[in-house]
Amino acid sequence: MGGRRPTRTIGMTPEEEQRRQIRRERNKMAAARCRKRRMDHTNALLERILKLSLFSFTFTKGLLIFFGIYVTEVHDGSPAAKSGLRMHDKILQCNGYDFTMVTHKKAVSYIRKHPVLNLLVARKGVTST
Repeated sequence: MGGRRPTRTIGMTPEEEQRRQIRRERNKMAAARCRKRRMDHTNALLERILKLSLFSFTFTKGLLIFFGIYVTEVHDGSPAAKSGLRMHDKILQCNGYDFTMVTHKKAVSYIRKHPVLNLLVARKGVTST
């Protein structure tokens, strides 16, 4: 079974049906706003916009090892800036691929292979997508 839902549910008053329709429209508008905020970039633009660098910090006895791909530059007015990327953001995932322990070389090759990128970014302990 499948197909479309009935336009009117049995037992609903016209007022209830109108409220239901308003809720649907609000949900559609909220979903559209979320899609606009996604960080999708073409790889050609991203290569010119972002400079990625690999930082690794190690204390003398090897107690702390910290790896990651960080954004070191974002040009004003670029798609990256418009989507909310900032300097010092850590890229955690790119299209679902884990970037936390990846090398700089692998990160760059992955970005070049994919035309659209959906980035998961960490900023000062806050994770956003």
